[in-house]
Amino acid sequence: MPSRYSHLSPFLIGTVSLVLLGMSGCSEQIDKHYSTLQDAAVLKDKGWLPDWLPKDAEDIKLQYDLDSNQLFIRLQTQLAHEWFPPHCYRDEFIDQLPQTLPSWWPVNAKQYSQMKRNYRVYLCKDQGLWWIAEPEHSPFVLIWQ
Repeated sequence: MPSRYSHLSPFLIGTVSLVLLGMSGCSEQIDKHYSTLQDAAVLKDKGWLPDWLPKDAEDIKLQYDLDSNQLFIRLQTQLAHEWFPPHCYRDEFIDQLPQTLPSWWPVNAKQYSQMKRNYRVYLCKDQGLWWIAEPEHSPFVLIWQ
């Protein structure tokens, strides 16, 4: 006795399967690590890094999510916030972080209450909207868009 679905072509079944697989929420993320800002210069050419990052930036970790267009950066700098772009102000009202954070994102910054307690957060309006989180006692700075 033939199956109820035997009239469906293998092509149609394959097409539907591919569409469902594509809709399953697979996100394409690019993770990179660079020793210095000079090593990461290729990313500036792609428009993935803002021009205003500190010149002494080292140990740069980056995650770019192609689906959501979110960018996360962690870098080390000895400069205080004098390298910030000109249109930054302290964001006392930050009440949420992106839902998905990189695996290397610090544990003490994974929730907004922790972020507010452990970091000074700035909102910058330069080449888009950026948030910069500067910790009290660490050379590592978090940046996201």
